Amino acid sequence: MDNLFKNKNLYLIAEIGGNHQGSYEKAIEICELAISSKADCIKFQLYKADNLVNPKLSKERHSHFQKFELTKEEHISLAKMCIDAGVDYAASIWDLEMLEWIDPYLKFYKIGSGDLTSINFLKTFAKRCKPIVISTGLSNFKEVKQIVTYVRSLNPLYKEKGMIILMQCTSMYPIMDSDANLSVISEFAKIENIIPGYSDHTIGKNALINSISWGAKVLEFHFTDNKKNKSFRDHQVSLEINEVIELK
Repeated sequence: MDNLFKNKNLYLIAEIGGNHQGSYEKAIEICELAISSKADCIKFQLYKADNLVNPKLSKERHSHFQKFELTKEEHISLAKMCIDAGVDYAASIWDLEMLEWIDPYLKFYKIGSGDLTSINFLKTFAKRCKPIVISTGLSNFKEVKQIVTYVRSLNPLYKEKGMIILMQCTSMYPIMDSDANLSVISEFAKIENIIPGYSDHTIGKNALINSISWGAKVLEFHFTDNKKNKSFRDHQVSLEINEVIELK
């Protein structure tokens, strides 16, 4: 099996996430820009509002996620667009039913900070033997080490270098550079056969650059077409194409 991360000096993930705000046309536009930026991988998010928020408990929040949904056909089309351009495609999968039809297009699985302790997710992904990239923004160091041990108990393949990537992350939007807590990256690097990385929520690219000096080998950052006059928060913590080119 191709171990995607084992021999990479640096791997850049451009996270489009919800910056398309539910518009497939906008998703295509931003995806084309991300491809042109020469990032190694372009990432989206797969979810259904009905499986995230009970509309009886929070109608407004349910409506928010519903507006950001893309269809199965649209997600597959975007995945093919990336792959046809020679760029890796990835997705944070918040709904395991979606995994079945998107899995053929994935080289690795991304687990967001909120799902690091989701045993059901970890069991499902570990059975499929692809590298797992895990953000750690809502967990302490003890929990992170416990999850690494647990995943490796499910499948010994994850004891190999390049099969688990731990991403230092601070789960706020936006954060000051001083809150990125980059020194944790060097602690992750001490865990046997772990590849350390950094998932960014700062404004600009300084924290991303500095994360490399702490040992980050995988960098994830939000990506958008234009940050100006945008109310959706993720645009403000995103890089535009020229910033990604400068970062590379």
